[in-house]
Amino acid sequence: MYANMDEMLVSRAEGIKGSIDAYRKAEELASERDDRPFLSISELEPSEFVSIAEKLLEEDEKYDPRFLKFDIELFDRDGISIAHSNALPYHINIPAEEKTEAMLGNIFFHNYIIEINDKKKNDMRVFLRPVTEAGHVVYLVQVSTSLNNLYTSLNRLRIGLFVLLPLSLLVAGLAGVFLTRFVLNPVDRMIKSARGMTGLDLKQRIHVPKTNDELQHLAEVFNELLGRLDETVGMQKRFIQDITHELKTPITAIRGQIDVAFRRKRSDSEYRKILESTSDEMDRLGKIVENLLMLARFESMEIKLTKEDVDLYFTAAKAVKNLRLLAKKRGIKLSMSGESLLVFGDEMYLESLAVNLIENALKYTKPGGAVEVRTHKRGVLAAISVKDSGIGIGKSDKLHIFDRFYRADKSRSAEGYGLGLSIVRSVAEAHGGAVSVKSKAGQGSEFTFTMPLKISKN
Repeated sequence: MYANMDEMLVSRAEGIKGSIDAYRKAEELASERDDRPFLSISELEPSEFVSIAEKLLEEDEKYDPRFLKFDIELFDRDGISIAHSNALPYHINIPAEEKTEAMLGNIFFHNYIIEINDKKKNDMRVFLRPVTEAGHVVYLVQVSTSLNNLYTSLNRLRIGLFVLLPLSLLVAGLAGVFLTRFVLNPVDRMIKSARGMTGLDLKQRIHVPKTNDELQHLAEVFNELLGRLDETVGMQKRFIQDITHELKTPITAIRGQIDVAFRRKRSDSEYRKILESTSDEMDRLGKIVENLLMLARFESMEIKLTKEDVDLYFTAAKAVKNLRLLAKKRGIKLSMSGESLLVFGDEMYLESLAVNLIENALKYTKPGGAVEVRTHKRGVLAAISVKDSGIGIGKSDKLHIFDRFYRADKSRSAEGYGLGLSIVRSVAEAHGGAVSVKSKAGQGSEFTFTMPLKISKN
């Protein structure tokens, strides 16, 4: 603010000087027109310059109301006051030494304290501007203004800040609390929902705020994660229940047979039958454990495939040969057709895949039915299709037939382990392939395994 005031003082002084110069220029032109001599300021009589200065101050005071805020005084080259605006009710007496310094061409600002009366003083800011002509100071322009108005404005500003600043902080704080609660209320509801969840009930979901922003997206993604966790935990629970049931059956049978053997003394042939039955149940139990271990290794990526060039037709034919006797016992016609297809894979696991597909078809085909095994191309894929004339698969069962221990025909739950198709899917995925099914209830089924053909380098 002080700098602005000084700029205004300088501007006012320069305006006075400019006005005098303009007035003198007009006089020069008039003298040339009237063919009379033109006198410089230094050549003018003091009385002539005084009249010019007084006339100029009267005009400025008349046409510039802002002029009343400043006190203007002009001094001649001897430091004598020749014109005064009388804008202030008091007069500023500049010390003679400062006027002398200004007469040497020095421009300066100074502060003065004027005692108006015993109780009142006025601080003044004064600017002295020497005006030179031909290298000599011809007059001084003094512009002064009261600093009391500035002090009053500063005091009002200070009081305003002391009052408004705490009030603004209070309003801002209250607004901040309100906005924070408003914005974080959805987050708080999400936190409460999350804290109420337990591993025993993953059906619950957190509240999704309708904010159409990242917070809503986060809640939706979190709920999707909960859905996947719920599905995974559900599968684990069902798996534990299924494996408990599957292992309980052979263990119960073995225990029952042992109990029968201990009830009384039996003949060697009876003991032999009991031991043979027990051995069959042990084989069943071992097969379940073996298949479970295989699935676990596939899922944990611990299975290391011994890949080589394999003829998929030859592999499927071996599986058909091994199961032909079983098909004959059940009165089912088992046939094989197709073409030689070269793939790059593990022959042992590919044969196991074919065996499981054929066993599954035989299991659900009634006597007198047929199972057809065929190898063929599907574009750049090699395929094994196993088609049966069995009971078919319902639409709801198709979603679960590749799950462990799942059986579409509940009435025949004692036959098989419910792991064959799970193994088929794991082996297929390990070879970069897939397995699909086409079936309708009562119309038979067709399972198809596909994997990439071996590309010849020629």
